[in-house]
Amino acid sequence: MPLSPDMKWKQRIVRILIGEILVDVEEERREIIMLLHWAGGRHSEVRIKKSSTGHHRYCTKLEAVEVVRRMAGQLTEEQIASTLNRLGMRTGAGNTRNEGRVYSLRHYLQVPNDAICSPGGVLTLEQAASRLEVNFLQRWHVRISSFLQCFGGSCLHLA
Repeated sequence: MPLSPDMKWKQRIVRILIGEILVDVEEERREIIMLLHWAGGRHSEVRIKKSSTGHHRYCTKLEAVEVVRRMAGQLTEEQIASTLNRLGMRTGAGNTRNEGRVYSLRHYLQVPNDAICSPGGVLTLEQAASRLEVNFLQRWHVRISSFLQCFGGSCLHLA
């Protein structure tokens, strides 16, 4: 793939500014040490942490794993994905959650999904509405009506 004109200029500038780069690996501290020799005679040292064997930077955060563990027996993968997305907990690669990604994570962690909302378990708003045979608009109408009754109905008018 050809480089864009901007990238060519950036590379040219870097080649002019940097005279030499020395790289060393320090295995005890698991670091890569880069010594930059600038064209003006100055030196800069940059240390980069090496990944552990078998690990990479695209790991799911422990907070998201804990949420999945706690919700696995009570909610479906789709509902867990929705919750994780609302909490801003993305995948290790930065993607939003979906049913398949939660399913994959749950199976990788070997977290069982014992009771998906059994009759004695926890119900979501959608499940409760479907069991009561109430649709979305009716729920909102009830909420707005009760809100208006609390304030005497005179301060809010809905078109």
